[in-house]
Parts: sequence; C-alpha cells; structure tokens
Amino acid sequence: MLKRDEAAHGSFARAADDEPLFVLRAQDVTAPAVIRMWCEINFFNPNCAPERLKEARLLALAMEQWPNRKLPD
Repeated sequence: MLKRDEAAHGSFARAADDEPLFVLRAQDVTAPAVIRMWCEINFFNPNCAPERLKEARLLALAMEQWPNRKLPD
C-alpha cells in the first residue's frame, strides 16, 4: 500500500492513537525479506485473508524495485 492510501484507509487509520507501530520503508533493503517472513508466519492463520497475503507479497516485489535502497539507519 502506498503511504497516501495507508494513512487514510489502512492499518494506520485503524490504529489507536497510542498504539505502538513498526514501519518498514521501501528504501530498507531488508524490508522485503521481513514482509515475506510475515507472510510465511501468517499463511495458516485463519484470520489472515489470502488477499492480504497476496498484497503483502506484491508490496515486497514493489519494494525491491524502489531506487536508492540501503541498509537501515
């Protein structure tokens, strides 16, 4: 999901104001691997919709195409 969409409609919009969050950015070369691991962990989770897993995998692919990737700060 793109930043503009996530802020308005995604997990950020649904999170409580004081809820801790962890953000992965496309510039982080480790982010796609983390997303794929999340997909593996949730593959058999009956509460995780297959569409959400597909979206996450596509996001990992898109992140790999992002220019100026680097190790996290």
